[in-house]
Amino acid sequence: MIVGLVPLLVVVVVGVLLAVGSSRAASGSFARRLMATGALLVAALVVLAVAAVLNPRGQPLEPDAPVLMGVRVDADDLVVWVGARCEDVESLKVTVSVREPSRRVDLRLESDEPTTVEGPLRVRDLQEDPPGSFEVVERWRDQIDLADFDAISVLAPGGGAVASMDEVVEGSVEHPGEFWFGDDLGWMDLGEAARRDGEDFYSLCRTDITYE
Repeated sequence: MIVGLVPLLVVVVVGVLLAVGSSRAASGSFARRLMATGALLVAALVVLAVAAVLNPRGQPLEPDAPVLMGVRVDADDLVVWVGARCEDVESLKVTVSVREPSRRVDLRLESDEPTTVEGPLRVRDLQEDPPGSFEVVERWRDQIDLADFDAISVLAPGGGAVASMDEVVEGSVEHPGEFWFGDDLGWMDLGEAARRDGEDFYSLCRTDITYE
């Protein structure tokens, strides 16, 4: 990670300064050495600036557990679990990849004020009766067969997650009341998901994700 290079850069710059200081009396090229030192300082500052932009909190960019959502099909509708309780939500986006013809379809909701979202979210309800103060700003305009879905992605306050639809469509009948959380965690009911949220994975609603 770039941030991990910061202490090394500081040590290098300090070492160069000490070397320049010690060699000043030994040579008459102090001006040239000072210019070289200044160039190194500028390079170090550029790296620090890039690190701050890419990672303003000084944390690694990878969480210490995967960020996931739960997905299932129920009564020909997609049901998504993004966390037991999502607070201060101002935007929510559901995107599906469709096989034939190949395309992406977006459902996007926005709110002028922080809204709390609880429990599983039915995509059909999100479009027809959005929760709280949400308004639909982009919707699925075509009637799409769930069997044509290739993948679904959801963007929520804690980040984004993607799930393959093949297992979701085929497995929902065999796992009533459970949600697909990906290959590593498989199918879980929401009670188990709530217990494991924050330990084995992070739900999309969490804003307290820790990093390694």
